[in-house]
Amino acid sequence: GAVLEDGDGIELVQRYDPRNDTWTELAPMLIPRSGAAICVLGSCIYVVGGWHASTENTNRVECYNVQTDSWTYKAPMCERRYRPGISVMEGKIYVLGGEEGWDRYHNSIECYDPAIDSWHICGEMITSRSWLSCVPLQVKKSMPQIQVAGRDKS
Repeated sequence: GAVLEDGDGIELVQRYDPRNDTWTELAPMLIPRSGAAICVLGSCIYVVGGWHASTENTNRVECYNVQTDSWTYKAPMCERRYRPGISVMEGKIYVLGGEEGWDRYHNSIECYDPAIDSWHICGEMITSRSWLSCVPLQVKKSMPQIQVAGRDKS
């Protein structure tokens, strides 16, 4: 996805092959969007949230199947999120922060369980923020964590 001059997102998806320096167009996303978060879990590429139209953020979630070059909808997130952070840990997807709308930032964290296709709010960040970068971090085996860096609401 990306954003057009009129502010709407697009559904275009492309794959880059760095060995041959070539681009291939893939099946388009089901809804046009920009500002989504993307991750890989299992054999699927998940695209969550983003800016769906020139007036709204979305909570929609899509999964791209690499084998079939096709997209399917998954359960929507609890909250609409533009430019959230995303991380995969222990077989689940975590989505952090993001923007609900103008001057409305989230500090909530949502967790997605692909086994039951369900989201739930699982925690809060200390600071509301968007445009995040996240990585899973496991210093001790019993203490998985997500490291977050990114813009806060101010």
